[in-house]
Amino acid sequence: MERVTFGILGSLAAERGGLALQLGPPGQRAFLALLLVHLNRVVPRERLVDELWPDEPPATAVKALQVFASRLRKELGDEAGILVTRGQGYVLELEPDRLDAARFGGLLSAGRAALDDGRYAEAAARLAEALSLWRGPALADFGDRRFGQEEAARLEELRLLALEARIEAELDLGRHSEAVAELEALVREHPLREHLYVVLMRALYRCGRQADALEWYRDARRVLRDEVGIEPGPELQSLHRAVLNQEPSLEPPPPVRSVPSNLPEPPSRLIGRSAELESLRALLGREDVRLVTLSGPGGTGKTRLALEVARVMLDRHADGVFFVDLAPVVEAEGAVSSLVGTLEVEPRAGDPFEAVCAHLEGRRVLLLLDNLEQLSEAPRIVARLLSRTRAVRVLATSRAPLRISGEHEFPLEPLALPDAGASAGTAASSEAVALFVERARAVVPAFRLDEANAATIVEICRRLDGLPLALELAAARLRLLPPAALLRRLDRSLALLAPGARDLPERQQTLRATIDWSYALLDPAEQALFRRLGVFAGGWTLEAADAICATDGEDVLPLLGSLVDKSLIRQRASELGEPRFTMLETLREYARERLQAAGEAPSLDREHARYFSRMLGEFASRLDGPAHVEGVRALRADFENARASVIWALESGDAELALSLANGMAGFAVVGVYVPEARAWLATALEQSEGSLTLRSLALFAIGWLAYTAGELGEAMRAAEESVALARAAHDAAAATRGLNLLSNVHVGAGELDRAQAACEEALEIARMLGDEKWVALAATNSGNIALNRGDLGLAEKLFAEFLAAARRRQDRRSVAGGLTNLALLHATAGLTREAEAENHEALTLFREVDSSPGSVYGLEITAALASTRDAELAAQLLGAAGAACGRIRFRLEPFEQRLHDRTVADLRARLGDKRFTTLFAQGQQLGLEQAVDTALAYLAAHGADPAAAARPVGS
Repeated sequence: MERVTFGILGSLAAERGGLALQLGPPGQRAFLALLLVHLNRVVPRERLVDELWPDEPPATAVKALQVFASRLRKELGDEAGILVTRGQGYVLELEPDRLDAARFGGLLSAGRAALDDGRYAEAAARLAEALSLWRGPALADFGDRRFGQEEAARLEELRLLALEARIEAELDLGRHSEAVAELEALVREHPLREHLYVVLMRALYRCGRQADALEWYRDARRVLRDEVGIEPGPELQSLHRAVLNQEPSLEPPPPVRSVPSNLPEPPSRLIGRSAELESLRALLGREDVRLVTLSGPGGTGKTRLALEVARVMLDRHADGVFFVDLAPVVEAEGAVSSLVGTLEVEPRAGDPFEAVCAHLEGRRVLLLLDNLEQLSEAPRIVARLLSRTRAVRVLATSRAPLRISGEHEFPLEPLALPDAGASAGTAASSEAVALFVERARAVVPAFRLDEANAATIVEICRRLDGLPLALELAAARLRLLPPAALLRRLDRSLALLAPGARDLPERQQTLRATIDWSYALLDPAEQALFRRLGVFAGGWTLEAADAICATDGEDVLPLLGSLVDKSLIRQRASELGEPRFTMLETLREYARERLQAAGEAPSLDREHARYFSRMLGEFASRLDGPAHVEGVRALRADFENARASVIWALESGDAELALSLANGMAGFAVVGVYVPEARAWLATALEQSEGSLTLRSLALFAIGWLAYTAGELGEAMRAAEESVALARAAHDAAAATRGLNLLSNVHVGAGELDRAQAACEEALEIARMLGDEKWVALAATNSGNIALNRGDLGLAEKLFAEFLAAARRRQDRRSVAGGLTNLALLHATAGLTREAEAENHEALTLFREVDSSPGSVYGLEITAALASTRDAELAAQLLGAAGAACGRIRFRLEPFEQRLHDRTVADLRARLGDKRFTTLFAQGQQLGLEQAVDTALAYLAAHGADPAAAARPVGS
């Protein structure tokens, strides 16, 4: 698993594998920031409380710290162990290179050491790299906190020192003229910083501007006298005398021997990639590493990054750093000729390759071999070159690794993306957004990222997969299209993103040309599989690829592996333990075009829909037993495939297949995934279908269930009654009992308890006839719900206990959690607080394990009711979190739960006052369901709920 890295040189940030982590509400973010400021040092609990609540700490401050730590550990996942509780405090134990401020400090020290040693080019490169880590003012989101102000001031001082040292290194490299304008701006910004005057006066003197240097001294003296009442210090006075006397010591040092190089000057600065740049620099700096291959799909910016790496490695290769463009070369002879020409090898009789090796022998040279993917002989040539020379290093770019001994592959991913809907401040720290905005300003100078356009720009970057080439091409379109119009046209991104800059190689002038280049390098079997894989949406498994895309019994695994090697397919580990494959959306669009051009799309789309119709049925069957978690994960992993399948089935007029798929999609509501289109899909498929009565009954059941959970009782009643009628006409007892249970719930919601009881008893009778324990238990718990609503708590408890026992026997964790929730609700109503807390603790833990959002909402509501007398503020926040979750998943409380909710709200308003309750409720709405569940579990554990109960085997 990739390591988590943290950033404080700007707003607080943390990411894993290019994905930003959710760091929680402001208090929790401040907790983490404080630990990062004191990295690898214990921060006492008292200090944390004092810093986080400087005015008046709440009574629950220590508990809040525990909750903050618990939530952060959960977000850190496998790396939760880096956040350690030690004694009466906390410490974040982290390798320094995983914090940007620590990396900055290391690069600053290395740069200043190189400057002191006269290694000016290395010093300039290291210091520039250090400064590139800054994304804005340090700890920008904690400027109102004491620790944020103190640490930001310390880091800002170091940043200025790095700036001064970097400019001094550039002066010693003879870049006087270029430095003057930057120095003048810095002096105006920091007029009391004497050393800046020193550096500026040296630069001016070396430009032959002695009078200007003396004028700046007079300015410095005037400012220092007027502002702080002191004379210039010894260093500035000594320099003043030296300028007046034109002392030889002011002359620049003798020029450093120029390193031979043909590196092209890039047309624009590199945006982002600071972590990759440092990793590659460190890798190539190792004596045991002689070959690094920078791999990745077309458009990720491999060449641009490689050029930057080569530039910062100039000081390490005294005999030269050379760029060799092999894009036009397809044969070994052409590659050797390119090497001969680039290195200016003296011609001689015999083998030109031998002449190249002889020329390089004993020389410390770095060769940047660009675009090796189309050169079949590349592995042999590079291997021979390295075996015949001792000091040569090779940095290669290729869409596939070379697979030769000694190779260190460095896969380059697209730029890091912000979360959907990120604010302007958060989005600005994303590399993808930063690149888009920078390139947009090149064509629209007034363009700015702000809250009004942030969501649109984030979505553009996400739609383009963070591919640098795609982002640059899209940004160029802002000359004609505002961001919102550009986003609307990105459904056909390959057509939109053309043409690019004319000075780019032809294959990089449009996104389509870049992908064409990769596709043309595939053999026919690889091309066929690549275009067929375009049928998938959101990824696929090896099993799915075999079932849908294989022809004539071919084994797709070797071909998949080859496409992964060539950076056209990405392989990722999945929670289900088997590899999962994905394709960048831009590549998928291209593959779909190729699939349609080949005439294969209709048959592949049909096979894809049939496959996922079967899969949805299999996934759903896992939801009622010990494999529930695996079923939920499988459902979520293939959500986009299922969605694409039902849309295709409806558009192609296959009503029966569409009904089956739409039924499966409706099942996502069980785990709280709101599928807004599901009811419309079901209704359309029902209109088109004239087939199976059972299938139509199940579709109406799904419509009724979705309407019921959304609180639309009239629609739910109509659909449930029709579902039962069709099931009876089809003589399908299982479908009938399913519909009758839903009908019973709807009648309870409408307050019609007698009709609910009648439907429930009929469902129970059918279930017993079928011998289906699951449906018997469900009818029993529905009877318990009716008893609860009638006020017969004794009967309700008996029926709920029977349901729970049956669920434990089946090892059905979701049903176990539901049974515990029913008992917790009953016991909370009866005043049996300890029993309710223990049951609710276990239920909430299980609901989280099985990923059930509706169940978690119930658990939060019950916790709020239990906490209302002990911790009214926490209770109000939990209600807010539950309410926000209900809105997201289109879920409503059952009548009894709603009455409990209303009583809790009334009690809290009386305790807190309307204004305070409203404020806390709004704070809870920002928590997020996962954080709210963590908070509830911490509260329940702190008040006597036995955490061991949650770990008890489900079948016990």
